[in-house]
Amino acid sequence: MRSTWRTLGPELRRDIALVCVADMIVGVSFGAIAVSAGLPLWLAAHTEAPLWTVGVITAFNAVAIILFQNRVSRGAHTVAGAARMAVHCSVALAVSCALFASTYHGSGAPVILLLVAAATAHVVGELFFVASGWGLSVGLTPKEAHGEYQSTFATGSAAALMVAPAVMSAAVVGWGIAGWVALGVLFLLAAAPVVPVSRWAMRTELR
Repeated sequence: MRSTWRTLGPELRRDIALVCVADMIVGVSFGAIAVSAGLPLWLAAHTEAPLWTVGVITAFNAVAIILFQNRVSRGAHTVAGAARMAVHCSVALAVSCALFASTYHGSGAPVILLLVAAATAHVVGELFFVASGWGLSVGLTPKEAHGEYQSTFATGSAAALMVAPAVMSAAVVGWGIAGWVALGVLFLLAAAPVVPVSRWAMRTELR
């Protein structure tokens, strides 16, 4: 059977590839808490917060995902809704980066409160990220080629999870506050084209 990739036309593939790349870049956010790489190293190297804070924040992250992922995902049942959610995700993650950066050399109750606020913003971004990824990967894929395109999105997510620990370690440990700022800017830039590119993909009507 002739390859579906050769019959879909190049334009839609470029559209979906761009969305996939943006999704992969934002997926590096998992390195902050979900992959448990960035936060412990940041606390140990650049704050005086007690290390048990990592366990509390990780547990909070897991509980929040369990309780709210289904509800948040209802807003991503259309491509337009999923694209907007990707932008909301990037904003929440950028706020999270700024809050994490503000804990630099912090100690006592203030730094714990800031860490909780940062973790809250991060989990909001993560909820939006997962929901938007589902909505975009399903809504943009041609009906006759779900396998090919879903595997493309899955490869991007896997790549993000693979590089996240190294990126987070280099950024937050090596660069300190500048690392968090760079990550925040990266998330915003990655999500910025998602809405127009998604509209472009829908206008092609090549499904």
